[in-house]
Amino acid sequence: MSVGEKLATIAENEQKVYDAGKNFQYHEFWDNLQQYGQRKEYIGTFSRWNKTLFKPKYDMQPTKAMYMFENFRTDIDMVELLKECDVTLDFSKCTNFQNFLMWSHILRLGVIDTRSAAQVHFYYAYMLKTIDRLILKDDGSQTFSFESCPIQNITIEGVIGKNINLKWSSKITHDSLISIINALSTTATKQTVTFSKTAINNAFGIDIDDETTYPEGSEFYNLRNTKSNWNFSYV
Repeated sequence: MSVGEKLATIAENEQKVYDAGKNFQYHEFWDNLQQYGQRKEYIGTFSRWNKTLFKPKYDMQPTKAMYMFENFRTDIDMVELLKECDVTLDFSKCTNFQNFLMWSHILRLGVIDTRSAAQVHFYYAYMLKTIDRLILKDDGSQTFSFESCPIQNITIEGVIGKNINLKWSSKITHDSLISIINALSTTATKQTVTFSKTAINNAFGIDIDDETTYPEGSEFYNLRNTKSNWNFSYV
């Protein structure tokens, strides 16, 4: 074996040792952090993390998620990132979402099942654009906070029965608005849904301040009147 070949072999072996060390550290870290996949409370666990650090080893099913991704520092599509890690994030047992995305740079979430929680918090999820599917209780008992959350794409499953304010969502899509209005309870009373004027005008091609632009029989007129028990507010 020539000197050059020997040096190449040494370098290759050193890389293998280095990679093995990194692999051991990864498994040891995530085994401890996620309690070998048994961890249930993720309170503030990934606060101020970034995409480079966030490589979970086990599926996650948090029962408490307060501040879970607070101030997450990298713009990410959570659906794609979890797919890369080959893990799932299941919120169906979560009872508390308080501020779980506050100041987070997460752009997209997949299925968020909130049926175990009394409140749905997307408070100051100021970069969140898409929720593939938001699952709510069927009794409309949950309260909502979408303050400073500029959601654009969302599909709702379940019933909205309490005041909901989406005035920060000026770019929300036509289909998302339909999904939200369709989810409004037909039996709720004295409840208000608040939309961005810009969003409504752009989505339906109307001027919400001029009723002649959405006369009887028009799409928005018909949609709004399916939920005549609600107060519609535009900001």
